Amino acid sequence: MQIIKVKKYGLGHFQAKCNAGSIRTTYKSALSYEVNAIEAARALCIKLDWVGFDLAWSSDSKGEYYFVPVAKRNPCNMASVEREFDIIAKGWFDKVNGNSYFSARILDSKSGELVALLPFQYGYGDQYEYEAHRALIDLGLIPKNTPYGDFWIYTKRRTIDHNCKKAEVVAFGKID
Repeated sequence: MQIIKVKKYGLGHFQAKCNAGSIRTTYKSALSYEVNAIEAARALCIKLDWVGFDLAWSSDSKGEYYFVPVAKRNPCNMASVEREFDIIAKGWFDKVNGNSYFSARILDSKSGELVALLPFQYGYGDQYEYEAHRALIDLGLIPKNTPYGDFWIYTKRRTIDHNCKKAEVVAFGKID
């Protein structure tokens, strides 16, 4: 069984490695340590053409995270994905209280049609992805048993602009 080990090394970098390969990523200060570790594991899975991963365990005392890859991607299974989505989000950081907020739109990748709207809400890092994942399951657009680690199969683009003003983020989460 493959195990991905992720650990912070040097100044501002993470390394994800396993028997099949390794990758280094740059630490994003806006994200928590755990989210940076997940991003490093995700980058390695993409590099090695794995479907995704599950968090196996973490060693907070050593600052290490361990992930178990799900499986190699099967091109036949990829072809069965009927619909892909783009998740576009805008974020605002409340400097006074130290909280992050976002709103997001989920679009059909082919038609550009608005599928779901995530209104202005609290959340930092990739919380917008978790909420989009939940929304697509609730709407019945992706299978209910899709784990978050496999969510990327259904998304073509996931982006967030963290440098927005509050009014812009609030407006982005409302229907025009």
